[in-house]
Amino acid sequence: MPELWVDFAEAVEPFDSADLEKRCLLLMDAAGVTRPVNLLFCSKEESQELNRQYRGQDKPTDILSFGYEAPEEPLGDLALCLEVAREQAQGFGLALEEELLRLFAHGLVHLMGMDHQSPEEEAAMLAEERKLLASLGLEGLYS
Repeated sequence: MPELWVDFAEAVEPFDSADLEKRCLLLMDAAGVTRPVNLLFCSKEESQELNRQYRGQDKPTDILSFGYEAPEEPLGDLALCLEVAREQAQGFGLALEEELLRLFAHGLVHLMGMDHQSPEEEAAMLAEERKLLASLGLEGLYS
């Protein structure tokens, strides 16, 4: 079973994430991930700073992925903005945990080397995300 290391940035109120962590581990297992993944819940301000610094976009975003290539390192880091996730969950009509799992699957697929720079890449990435979420019985998270 893979490992998931969860942390909360100072500006984010920690919550009981035990059930979410179990389901994220199941997603990692379904994806065949064997290396650890670091998951940081961050604020909008932190998300915006990371997005500006690493992607050149001066706005908060839902999730950022930072992969590592060396096999002795974790697969990568995911920075998930809890505030943006809450807003998106409400806008999509999803429970917060469903949106967090959707975002985790998206970030995980990025760490696995997929991207969405072209329509073909985006379709392949979305298919992989849907497959992973279906492993948890969450088929209807994308319209």
